[in-house]
Amino acid sequence: MRNPRLYVPFRSNAEEVELLEEQQHYIKNVLRLGEGAGLRVFNEREGEYSAALAICGTARAKCFKAILEKQIRSPQCRTKSSWLAFSPIKPHLVHWIIEKATELDVTHIQPLVMERTQQRSFSPKKWQCVARDASQQCERLDIPHIQPLRFLPDFLRDLPSVTWFVAMERLSALQQTTVRSSKGSWGVIVGPEGGFTEQERQMLVQRVHPLSLGPNVLRSETAALCAAYHLSRVDSF
Repeated sequence: MRNPRLYVPFRSNAEEVELLEEQQHYIKNVLRLGEGAGLRVFNEREGEYSAALAICGTARAKCFKAILEKQIRSPQCRTKSSWLAFSPIKPHLVHWIIEKATELDVTHIQPLVMERTQQRSFSPKKWQCVARDASQQCERLDIPHIQPLRFLPDFLRDLPSVTWFVAMERLSALQQTTVRSSKGSWGVIVGPEGGFTEQERQMLVQRVHPLSLGPNVLRSETAALCAAYHLSRVDSF
């Protein structure tokens, strides 16, 4: 088994790092690791370090720390950002979207309330934990930024400064945007279950580039990951 990989805020000049509460629970009750067990700890600011597990406290109230050994990956310096904006759907599907978007190296995840949005509650703190777990698993050094819930019109009035697309079905050839490069920063907006209303479609095409994902009508979660994958893989705009 590979050494557990844990995202922890720390400074490289520290000799030891105290693990987060849920990470300590995981080590104690799931992995059941002992003193001296190998770990990897990382964050985008300091890179990734090999470490050894240290146990302190009493038998009934153990505290777990990571003793830093050596740097095995340098800090990350991103040159562009990538945004995935979508309408919240069923929680288990939101979990799936955030997990897979993390694996696809999306840097910002933006939940949006639209006219046909069914799930109008969203906890950035809860979903940030999902993104952190996915980062630990997929070997990236940073965690996507989970943004607070916003209404679509408000978001469109204050779009982040990246090249924005909107995934739409049934676009004519003249309406579609052909993406040939993603060397710049990008963002994509995906509609809710039931799709955009006509008013939303008109509002969107006035502000962002329409993007076709093929001839079929996709489910919201499929469209979100298809769009993120497509924009992350093309060579340049």
